[in-house]
Order: sequence, then C-alpha cells, then structure tokens
Amino acid sequence: MKIDIYTFITRNSTDYAEFLQKTAIAMSSGNHDLRWKYIKSNYVGKGPDGWTCVGSSPNLGHNSYNHAEAMQSALVNLINTEMPDIAIFIDADTAVLYPNWDEIVCKRIKDKCVCFGGDYGQAKHKYKNFPTVYMFAFNPKIAPILNFYPALVDGKESVLKSKIKTKDLANVVGLPVGSLFKQDTGWALPCIIKNAGYSGYAMPRVLCGNGGEQLPYKNGNMRDLCIQKPEHMCEWHYKGKAFFTHKQASRNHPLNESVGAIWKWRIEKYFEEKGVAL
Repeated sequence: MKIDIYTFITRNSTDYAEFLQKTAIAMSSGNHDLRWKYIKSNYVGKGPDGWTCVGSSPNLGHNSYNHAEAMQSALVNLINTEMPDIAIFIDADTAVLYPNWDEIVCKRIKDKCVCFGGDYGQAKHKYKNFPTVYMFAFNPKIAPILNFYPALVDGKESVLKSKIKTKDLANVVGLPVGSLFKQDTGWALPCIIKNAGYSGYAMPRVLCGNGGEQLPYKNGNMRDLCIQKPEHMCEWHYKGKAFFTHKQASRNHPLNESVGAIWKWRIEKYFEEKGVAL
C-alpha cells in the first residue's frame, strides 16, 4: 500500500522530522511504500533530508491558525496528486515506537473507521476518544470534507472556548453538557467525521510518569525533571505498549539541546533495549 506521510516544518522542526523518519522506518514492516512529504509553515530555512517539500504556508499571526493553514495546504496537495491508500498527518516532534506500526494503521483504517491516532486523554476542554492532530492517519476518501481551522476570538488574539449546549454535541466530542470546548486546530474533526457516518480509533494517552510501558530514564533526576510537565513527553499506547510519543513545545527546545536532548536519549535507549537499530 502507498502511505503518504505529511509533516509541518517551522522553527526547530527539521531535526525532529529527520529523527521521526528514522524511528518510523526502523519500526516499519517494510511491506508498504512510505512517501515522506512536508509543508513549510512560516519558515524559510532548510527542510528535513529524506522528505519532499510540497508546499508552504504564511504566518497568519497565531500558532494554532498557522498549524491549521499548513495542514490545509497538505490536504490540497493530497487531493491534487496521486492519491495514496493511507494518509498520515503527523507533527515533526513525534517518534514512532511500535513494531510494524504501518500494518496496524492499515488494519485499523477501513470503510467506516476512517481515521486512527491518539486521544487527548484528560486534557481540559479537548474532545475525547478520537484521534488528535498530533498523529492523524486517515482514509484519503475523506480528505475533501476535512477542516483543521480553529475558531479565534477577535480574529487572531486567542482560541475560542465555547460552552457545549446540546446533548448531540456533547456525545460527539465526549464532554458533558455545560463544559467549555476549546476550538483550536482540528477541533471540528469529530463533528465532521461522525456526522458523515464514519468513526475513528483512538489510542489512550499515557502521561510521562504514569506507568505502563514507558520510555526509560537514565536516573531518578531525569525522571523527576520529565514529570514536572508530564504532558510534554507523553505517549500513546496500543494494546498496552507504546505506539508513539510527542515532544510538546519543540519550537522552544532544539532536539539536541536541553529537554529535547533528554527526549531523544529516552527514545534511543528504548530502541537499544528493544534491539532495534536507528
């Protein structure tokens, strides 16, 4: 099968994307044609080696809107080129950890279950039990109906939070009536996809330090540092084992420095313990 993988390059993203590709290839089955593409998002520097630049998007004044604009540019490229069997939109600051992950994605995405990824978990004001935009694998047949744009207050100042007023919306996004619902990048995906008669499969999120098969730590000091902000190195697990991990705030943390270097070390150590060469 042909699998098109899109990421979005901005400040500090290039090194992360190259590392993401290494992990994904190392853990892939080798049975599918992985095609690596990227969109430059308000960025003029060097893109990642091993990826093809297929577009760019400007600075629209808000991080959430910039990300959405880049994702919409990827949708345009996807629709206007040779359609793959599977498409994956994935943040550059992620790494794939599950053996034969590509087989799992292909197995999970069917006619009705059209998308696969990781849930937001207990994140406040976010939709539940549905794939996030951090890793959003989907059947390309739904590309024309997708919309990743956020809703902003006063144009571009902040992301809108609105109160859920109906049971129908509450059921779709998995939040109680009366809850505040943050309408940032990808907020409408569950509404669009479920209202079109489809479903999605979401893996549970495991925060850093919350147990399960987590990435290793060098020592207690490293663990203590990581769990100060447990959502900044969280993982998503498939059948109890780590499937992928996300490093939040990578714009402020180069991969080979400080917190980025710690995240990278933990992944490299994980691969070493699994006997998988990067």
